[in-house]
Amino acid sequence: MKNFKFFLSAFLLIFWLIGSFLNVIFYLTDYNDVLLLEQINYQYATSFKFTNTLEKGFYTFSINILRGGYLLTSLLIAFCFIRSNWVKQELIKVFFEFVFLLRRTLQLLQQLSKTEKGILVSVIILIVLIRGYYLCRQVFTTDEVASFDLFVMEGPLAVVSFYPFPNNHILNNFLSLLYYQVHTDPLFVMRMPTFLVSLVGTLVIYVVLLRFHGHAIAILSIVFLSFSEMGMFYSIAGRGYFLILLMAFINFFSMLSIMYHPGKHNLYWLLFILSGISGFFTVPTFLYPFAATCLIGLLDFLFKRDKNKIIALITSGVLVGLGCVALYLPLIFISGIESLINNKYVQPKAFTSFWSGFIYYFSYAEGLLFGLERLGKFIISGVLLLSVVRIIYFDRLKQFLKFELPLLVMVLSPYLFMVIQRVYLPERALFYKSIYLYVVLSALFLWLLDITNVSKKFALGLAGFGIILYSSVQVYHVQKSLISGLIEEEQRKEAFLWLKQYKPDNIIVLDPMYKLYLNHYFKIANLNCGIYSVKIAELEYDYIVLPKSNRSQVKEQNLVLGEEMYQNDFVKIYSLIGY
Repeated sequence: MKNFKFFLSAFLLIFWLIGSFLNVIFYLTDYNDVLLLEQINYQYATSFKFTNTLEKGFYTFSINILRGGYLLTSLLIAFCFIRSNWVKQELIKVFFEFVFLLRRTLQLLQQLSKTEKGILVSVIILIVLIRGYYLCRQVFTTDEVASFDLFVMEGPLAVVSFYPFPNNHILNNFLSLLYYQVHTDPLFVMRMPTFLVSLVGTLVIYVVLLRFHGHAIAILSIVFLSFSEMGMFYSIAGRGYFLILLMAFINFFSMLSIMYHPGKHNLYWLLFILSGISGFFTVPTFLYPFAATCLIGLLDFLFKRDKNKIIALITSGVLVGLGCVALYLPLIFISGIESLINNKYVQPKAFTSFWSGFIYYFSYAEGLLFGLERLGKFIISGVLLLSVVRIIYFDRLKQFLKFELPLLVMVLSPYLFMVIQRVYLPERALFYKSIYLYVVLSALFLWLLDITNVSKKFALGLAGFGIILYSSVQVYHVQKSLISGLIEEEQRKEAFLWLKQYKPDNIIVLDPMYKLYLNHYFKIANLNCGIYSVKIAELEYDYIVLPKSNRSQVKEQNLVLGEEMYQNDFVKIYSLIGY
């Protein structure tokens, strides 16, 4: 392999970084912190109970192995620097490739016309304003509450090793943990890192698409992404979905650069590896875009009979795998491998059950990603039909086949993987692929304008009208759900304030959502209150919070309700006479 020295240098660099990261965490923690993990999930005991099975001796041994591995790697790198300059030279070459890429990107931005620069600046300002608005206004969701309470608030060991259910988006929560050191408001702790990642990510997406497809496709794509209903939400929500989208995007376009751009590709291989590791360290479902990207690259290299790139792809995949194993070792040691690979929310379905609902799932998922649930199957069908027509009849230079076809593979490949597994992924886990659909859609829209020979002024007017119409519909849907959510959130907080004034020791909460939020409110208020969803005979309870829509559990648990003390549109609070 021609670039053997580069991959060995990349291996040393990556594992030095991973070793440094994990050693900092484990120097800040000890075995007592592992024992404290048993108490984190106490309020969620009905859904999961973490039990530590890690012996102190084994924990100490594992940490010593980790530190020893880091020390060995550091000494090996130092030896390579002292005895030979090749490691330093390889990394310096990659650095200068990166500098050259930055200069080329700045040149492309400078070459934009005044009109294009004005449009870009206006769009970015509008995106920042609308994201800033929803950053503060959007309801603090259950996933964000759980992420803050279970992981971020509990410290670095909980973030990298506690995995009670597939809710720990590790890298995203670690970024929130860093922000938690300078700001303590839960909403901003969870959302500011996502806001910054999405802002930088949107700019990265624009400049990459500018390089590959030009200004028009680039600007249309980021507008579609930023003003879609899911785009507006996940660009500020304290979850890892935008981070996954960004890592998948970098991973994919690094591979396209390796496939189509002449010259050395060490920088792109390094970006491919680093984005792969980062994506997997955020959410394991990153396997979907990563596998699709690897498949596209492999088919291209096989077609070209490029053995060196095939070997490089395999080597890169091995480095990504080793990096992920190293980062997930604390989780595997402490929470167990089953917690990582056994996702109870995504289980294989029976053959007939899977296929009977597949068409509906496909249509709904595509519509949801585009913000138009009922039109999903029509949108994707139209995109596929127009793509086939363009490839067969209008793609003489094979440009669409060369660039947009891989994008369509990224759009459709998740469904192939789901068919193989016979599972339905939660629709939000498919958010990463929306950007590829927007790029193809933008390219087809501009192509239709081109072949119909409409004037430039009419084309700009039509594009502007379409953007305004689409954005208005999306904002309307978001605002509609936001208003109802804010009313419910306000009433939850009022219920908490009512409980707070009486300082209860223990309460029973039969509404799962209220249980989650009340636990959060008591926790950040630094108040001790036992919150339970089932009665425990040894305890005395002050109140019961009962959902208006479901009273069956009162009979099931033989609870005797006393006086009604408080009510809102969603719950009633009673004193308890007996249980």
